[in-house]
Amino acid sequence: MFVKCLYEGNVEEMNGNSEMDHEMRNASSSRLLIVTTNDFEADAAGISSLKHAIDMAIFIMTVPTPPVLCIVGLLGNFLSFILMRQQKYEKSTACFYMRCLAVFDCFYIYGRMVLRYLLSMAPHLFVSMHVKQPFCLYYFVSFRMGVFLSPWMLVAMALDRFLAVNWPLKAVRFLTMGRAKITVVIVSGCGAGFGLAQLTRTWQEKYSHWLCPYEYDPPMDLIYSYIGGVVETFLPIFFISFFNIGILLALHRSSQNKMLQKPERSSRESSINLATFLVTSSFIVFRIPAKVNDFFWEYWQGEVTPDIVQWKRFSLNVGVLSENMIYCLNTYLYVLACKRLRQEMFEIIRFWRIK
Repeated sequence: MFVKCLYEGNVEEMNGNSEMDHEMRNASSSRLLIVTTNDFEADAAGISSLKHAIDMAIFIMTVPTPPVLCIVGLLGNFLSFILMRQQKYEKSTACFYMRCLAVFDCFYIYGRMVLRYLLSMAPHLFVSMHVKQPFCLYYFVSFRMGVFLSPWMLVAMALDRFLAVNWPLKAVRFLTMGRAKITVVIVSGCGAGFGLAQLTRTWQEKYSHWLCPYEYDPPMDLIYSYIGGVVETFLPIFFISFFNIGILLALHRSSQNKMLQKPERSSRESSINLATFLVTSSFIVFRIPAKVNDFFWEYWQGEVTPDIVQWKRFSLNVGVLSENMIYCLNTYLYVLACKRLRQEMFEIIRFWRIK
């Protein structure tokens, strides 16, 4: 009897333990479900906040940033033009190229940024095809001319400094204002031809979701894409890199030889050399990532999901912003890096305030 009671008690205890285990398992499952749900909700909230941050960044880059960059760029290029028009820089071919660069940069800012901003922010002005079609062609002509002119003017600046630093005695005879003006005329003529080639674009209905659905007919679209990449990006980067390396090597040799120069001329030439080197190098620094970014998305073969589309919009807008900064910040690179140019810029601003 005792054994029976003990056995029955053990069974009841065992049954009780099994019930408790079952309850504990249920409770653990509930807690696991709650934790998993909370983790999922936290991840979803994190993803949602990230998407919101990306959308906000895209909004900032496309709505308030372009007009600010336009004002900053136009003002800076205007000041650069006035600075390089001073009598002390009047006979310098490098400063003449800097004046022309300021004009060409303004041409790009107007063609690429102002006209594009009007197309994107004021579409009601272009409802009629009789207005939108000629305006889009005008936009492409202005934009492509600006994209061509500024890089090749930077190449001319880098070549000028390369010759002046490596062969200073011959440069005095070779680097004349007459040759500099001929160079600018040739670059301007090539840029005009490059821009007027945009008139061969035709209206493409399949790209009607674009701001300006103009494109070349096959196979000219592919040919022009390759030509544009070589002429606008590859060749300028190659020549600028080659000339800048030559400038650095020549300056290094010059510092070792400690050549005697007049202090006034040495200081002025050093400021011009440094300004040219910084501006031409900034073109490489900003242009290469933008073009790599464009190339990556143009040949993207992966799955196109809403998240990928959002990242693509963000990445392409970053690339456009990077390119636009090339044409808006040159003057500020001058004054930030060169104490002499900075002082002269402040003198110009002070003179205007007093006047």
